[in-house]
Amino acid sequence: MKYLNNFLLIILTLFFSAVSFNIDNKKISSRLQYLALEPGADIPVIPGPSGTGIQGLYRSMGAGIKAQIINNDSEKDTAGNRPGQSELLVSFNKDSDGKDPEIKIPEPADRKDWSLRSTPEKPSQIINHKLKIISGDYKKSSEAESSEEEIIIKDIPAGFPGNLNPTPKTGYKYEAPAFYRGIYLNNRIIRKESEYIPLLVKAKKLGINTLVIDVQPRIPSKKFMNFSKENNFYTVARVVVFEGGLKKYPPSLIHLKNVADTSEKSVKLGFMEVQLDYIRFADNLNGLKLPLNKRYMLISGILKMVTDRIRPYGVRIGADIFGRIAFNKDDSIGQKLEVFSPHLDTIYPMLYPSHFYGDPAKIKNPYKTILDGTKSCMNRVGNHSKIIAYIQGFKMSVPASGLSLRDYIIEQIRGAEDSGGSGYIVWNAGNNYGVFFNALEKNQKKQPGS
Repeated sequence: MKYLNNFLLIILTLFFSAVSFNIDNKKISSRLQYLALEPGADIPVIPGPSGTGIQGLYRSMGAGIKAQIINNDSEKDTAGNRPGQSELLVSFNKDSDGKDPEIKIPEPADRKDWSLRSTPEKPSQIINHKLKIISGDYKKSSEAESSEEEIIIKDIPAGFPGNLNPTPKTGYKYEAPAFYRGIYLNNRIIRKESEYIPLLVKAKKLGINTLVIDVQPRIPSKKFMNFSKENNFYTVARVVVFEGGLKKYPPSLIHLKNVADTSEKSVKLGFMEVQLDYIRFADNLNGLKLPLNKRYMLISGILKMVTDRIRPYGVRIGADIFGRIAFNKDDSIGQKLEVFSPHLDTIYPMLYPSHFYGDPAKIKNPYKTILDGTKSCMNRVGNHSKIIAYIQGFKMSVPASGLSLRDYIIEQIRGAEDSGGSGYIVWNAGNNYGVFFNALEKNQKKQPGS
């Protein structure tokens, strides 16, 4: 009996080990397919902590990939590549026994030509690599037949974009303010005429030209939209992607489709811009061993999904980022200015001074925090995206500055104006803007733009 029990225990152990192995393989396969690419795709290659450059990227993807890297040393070759770009020849196939082949990426002779490490002379950036994706079985008849880069992968899932190239901008239906002066409106207040009408009348009188409006869980009424239009407000639909940040990978394609659907409904209703919020991983996500490169790729894919859907309507598309993203180059939440900017018209860094925990200087000096954060973003994105700072219209940590809330707000407004950025949006979750309106009345400095 003792030997029989031991035998059964061994059998059960082997069985569950096999099941676990198969599940793990399926998870890896599904995640690779989830980030599969389509013909003509460009992958944003961004170095993460698990590796440097091309080799680090593909190792962190966990894919069975063989690649050859060819440096372009000329000023611009016949294919139109610029210096520093690398051509990739990539194959994705199983070995005869069904296992993933080892990753083999030959080192180029001169590594510095393609290294993606950020230096003061060469800031962090996205480098595009041409990739041609072929779905299903594929056999190349001749090595000399084509120099295009190829990935072979089966069962590319519907819904999630494989081509990560930014969706081309085809012109805008609405004119945006030269300088955004805005307030945020929650989903409750926009359903109560007795509250939003006097609020917006006052806001217009004081020079507010932009409204960032929650469109979840309920989309605004036509009556509200007509009132906003009649009063010449520039309307921005705030669409939350992952409430509190993405906590489980990969995210549901159904959920992402709902995000795109909500964005499309908003622009059909008359919104002039879509602003994606919480498009990030959860800040303290334990147990998810997902390399930073792959997090960036996922975020880029979500941006692509929404922009593909919304660009045809001729509206602008923006997104919110944590304030700290203005000051760092890589972050575990998957937000990076160099990933966001190629896809977006506007970027809204949430530069609330109160939220720079552990940095008393930023809390005490609201002017400098907004000024420096906005300038940092502008320096990194160039002309690709406008930078509009979210500023603090609430009391948190204000006493540490020795200022009243009104003066704290004034200092932030002046920081936004002096930065050369494209405006500011005031955040107060309860839409209690009395102190902010008082700050505007006191602030006699001429507002730039109109």
